[in-house]
Amino acid sequence: MSWILAISILLRFVALAATVWLLIRWRDWRLVFLSVMLLLMISRQVMTLEVSGTLQEVTSDMFRAEMPGLFVSLMALAAMVGLDRIFQANRNLVQRVAHSEQRLRFVLEQVPVVLWATDQDLRITLSMGAALSHFQLKQAEAVGKTVHEFLVKSTNENQHILAHQSALLGNSISYEWDWEGRTYVSHLEPLRNPDGSQAGALGVAADISARKLVEAKLAQAHAELEVRVKERTAELQEEVEMRREIQEALLAQQQVLKQLIDAQEQERRLISCEIHDGLVQFATAALMHMDALQVEHPQLATQFQEVAGLMQNTVQEGRQLINGIHPPMIDELGVLAAIVELVHHHNLHGLDVDFDGPDSLDRLSSLQEIALFRIVQEALNNVKKHSTSPEVCITLRRESESIYLDISDQGQGFDPSQIPSGHFGLRGMHERIRSLGGKLTIESQLGHGTRLEVILPVLNPQEV
Repeated sequence: MSWILAISILLRFVALAATVWLLIRWRDWRLVFLSVMLLLMISRQVMTLEVSGTLQEVTSDMFRAEMPGLFVSLMALAAMVGLDRIFQANRNLVQRVAHSEQRLRFVLEQVPVVLWATDQDLRITLSMGAALSHFQLKQAEAVGKTVHEFLVKSTNENQHILAHQSALLGNSISYEWDWEGRTYVSHLEPLRNPDGSQAGALGVAADISARKLVEAKLAQAHAELEVRVKERTAELQEEVEMRREIQEALLAQQQVLKQLIDAQEQERRLISCEIHDGLVQFATAALMHMDALQVEHPQLATQFQEVAGLMQNTVQEGRQLINGIHPPMIDELGVLAAIVELVHHHNLHGLDVDFDGPDSLDRLSSLQEIALFRIVQEALNNVKKHSTSPEVCITLRRESESIYLDISDQGQGFDPSQIPSGHFGLRGMHERIRSLGGKLTIESQLGHGTRLEVILPVLNPQEV
């Protein structure tokens, strides 16, 4: 029967190929022995079929009797092939785990730390890390030694022992320690078995010498900075105290200056009153007597008229003197009316003064009104004496809480930094305005005229 021979040859080939394949892949004598036994079983059953087929005595009963055994043998061979797949997957997994462990070990050996583990007797079971070189050790060289043997040269041995004992009790602990000029920080964790029981301790130590050096430098820099801050604070306090003293001295000086100006104005007012009540009144009375005598003695009319003219001049000069010393109008109507009157007087005596001011101005303090009037008076006198300018422009205005006074001419000008000694007019202007908290600015250049600007804060009498 040719089909029996074909089946036997095919089965023999499959069994032989599977056996060789398993032999190459497994390389395990027990599995190879099992596969060879299966091969022999299959060969025996195939040979039985072959012999039977050759003798032509194969019956259906014989075929059915041999086929289950052959089928079981083939299924066992297929199961062994399936087991090979499982074993191969397991070997691949083991290889990957080993590779990962190798990579992890390589990384840990490169990290600048020391990683170790101990058992419950504090015997080192694992040691790795690049920082082992600091202790003149190679990877895993410390394995088998106790913590005491490893730290026999350390001055912190008791600290290490106590820390490991605490970790064996289930505590996490961190501490710093020194070794041959280097500073390390260590952290210990309890190492447990899969069932939760205590197996030992796991520790890691890192070299923090560079960080400690930086911290020391920072602390030193901080201390130096604190010293510098204290010194600078003391200097600033001295400077503030000095400025406060200077400010108090200036305020006292301004107060004295105000009192002097006020006393001067009071004296001027008294002198004006004395001139008005004395000289002017006597001259006026004398003029009235002269008029009466002229009626009684008509033959002396010419002489009386000459004397009367002299007396009228005396009265006029006395009134001008009064206005120059202290104009009564400033007390009665305020600084605006006094400036208008002063401008009118200068316009009558050959100086063209253009005054631009408000129609009305609220009354200021006596010192402020006197200061504004004296500045206008001094400026007009300086124009007549020194400027040679035929025209003067004066602007007076109030904006918010400040008074602005601007006086300008187109005269020959001067150098403000080259004021001859003995000329106190400009200095007096500055002192008057400064004592009242204001600002005086003088702009002048030879051949280009002069401009004077005053900014004076409006103060109530109590502030003045």
